[in-house]
Amino acid sequence: MHELKFYGASDDLLEVEGAITEEFNPPIDCDDEDGEGVHVAVSDGTLLHVRYGGTGGAFWRINVVKKGRHTAVAHVAATDEDGDYTDRLTLTAEEPFEWVAMVKPGSNNVAMRGK
Repeated sequence: MHELKFYGASDDLLEVEGAITEEFNPPIDCDDEDGEGVHVAVSDGTLLHVRYGGTGGAFWRINVVKKGRHTAVAHVAATDEDGDYTDRLTLTAEEPFEWVAMVKPGSNNVAMRGK
């Protein structure tokens, strides 16, 4: 089985670990009250929406917009701004993950990492 884990670190980094390891730095307005956050696309077809802060408090929120083919999703929500401030999302699949890409909605600027 192949696995990818996503979680936020500090207030400015989105971490990816597992089959692909990457540290994305989302645009600064990802954490504005009206910020749209960013989308993270995975080679299996999974699409995530990631946002920090805003009206929901100082949390990293990671939500599945579209689940990829043949992929299991495990999601643990953040509960405490001081200690457990990030959602943790794990994707598990039989087929290998080839790439992960982050893009701000409405932007042509893509950050991508592959094998």
